[in-house]
Amino acid sequence: MKPMILAGCIEIWGLSASLPRGASLSAQENARRVRSIRYAERVIMVVVEFVIWFAAITCNLALLHWDPCWRGSCTGSSMGMNIPEALFLDSFVVLLQSMYLAAMFVKPGSASDWAVERPDLPFPSYVSPEDSASDEAELWCKRCRAAKPRRVHHCSSCEVCVAKLDHHCLWTGNCVGVRNHKYFTLFLLYVTIACSFGTGLFIRFWMRLFRARALYSRREIVRIAVLTYFGGVMAFAVALAVGGLLVRNIFLACLNQTTLESIQKRQPGRFQVVNYSTGSIYRNLQHAFGHDFLLWPVPVSRHARLSSAFWSHRGKHDRARKRES
Repeated sequence: MKPMILAGCIEIWGLSASLPRGASLSAQENARRVRSIRYAERVIMVVVEFVIWFAAITCNLALLHWDPCWRGSCTGSSMGMNIPEALFLDSFVVLLQSMYLAAMFVKPGSASDWAVERPDLPFPSYVSPEDSASDEAELWCKRCRAAKPRRVHHCSSCEVCVAKLDHHCLWTGNCVGVRNHKYFTLFLLYVTIACSFGTGLFIRFWMRLFRARALYSRREIVRIAVLTYFGGVMAFAVALAVGGLLVRNIFLACLNQTTLESIQKRQPGRFQVVNYSTGSIYRNLQHAFGHDFLLWPVPVSRHARLSSAFWSHRGKHDRARKRES
């Protein structure tokens, strides 16, 4: 539970970093806050990369170098399975690394994307401070001094408005929005699969090592046990923590809801609560991961262009599809 709590705390910190601060902070205080967030992002990204590669390298060494099968304690069939298992693990390591870089460098999508894709929809006019309590005030960003359509929120860390903002992720140093949400979810998926598979490989390796400990010197046993112990613990902790975030992410996608919107839904007196679900879990998942469900777990872009389906309220999905056609 502790890894899940730690990962949740980091994500909550990132979510709080994306919320607007209003005029409560001065320019210098806000600049210091942004610098501290950027420093924390760099540290967290280094830690994430270290954990991923340390667990992957130690697991490969355990499979291809330290395994007792290479010293004649296993049958030929058991020894031959180590190589495809290592290739399977390494393929997911490459996939999760590519999705991590995509979630890090692909822009999350801005309010201008909405203006380009749907020029037929009028933008709200400027809202004066006296009208700040009106519904139209939510459609204007006072920080960017620009139109902010529905499902567009201002990130106070990046100082930009992001389309379908989920949260500002400290793991990637980037906002999770409409254009990179699938990359971020696939990163969580591939990490969970790789680390769960690696944890099972570590457990099997320790069982083999214990049975064939006579083939190793005391120094080798200590060195191998220490390295694989830390690698296995890291893999298990990451699988547990990231797996919990993956389940939450998919659950929200089934509702066509972002993390930020789920937080706002719990505060109806402060925020206007809007249900963006289409009434179908399948269509909601299509909005997040693409129309072809066979490509959902594949690392290809879903958001080559924005669609009005992302912004449609419940009951308006069919009309939005007719407008696009």
